Amino acid sequence: MSDIIDLMLATGARIGEVLALRWADVALDADRPNLTINGTIKTEPGKGTYRKASPKSDSSVRTVVLPDFATAVLRRRQAAARENPNDAIFPTRNGTWQQVNNVERRWRQIRKDAGLDWVTPELFRHPVARDA
Repeated sequence: MSDIIDLMLATGARIGEVLALRWADVALDADRPNLTINGTIKTEPGKGTYRKASPKSDSSVRTVVLPDFATAVLRRRQAAARENPNDAIFPTRNGTWQQVNNVERRWRQIRKDAGLDWVTPELFRHPVARDA
């Protein structure tokens, strides 16, 4: 969960956008390590949980230069990653996409336990996201 939160802080991305990240979307060895937000996770009755190939809006597609702490998170995850059919950075144990509502529920509990109910995903977006 902390890695998801770190990437939200670093990129201003929504939870579904972070969960939809694939290794193909990341350039850790670039002169300026970056990632491209170009999808989101959706869960729909009859369809299940899947990666939608576009985020919330057209202006949400963006490439973000990563700060050192986010690059370190991704390098650590990459070193420990098991192959999965979706190339997901944050797969479930079965290699499928994580559901946004499950991550939101875990995060609500963490915030409650820490007395940080006021820390919301939207709060992370303000310093980083412009028109996304």
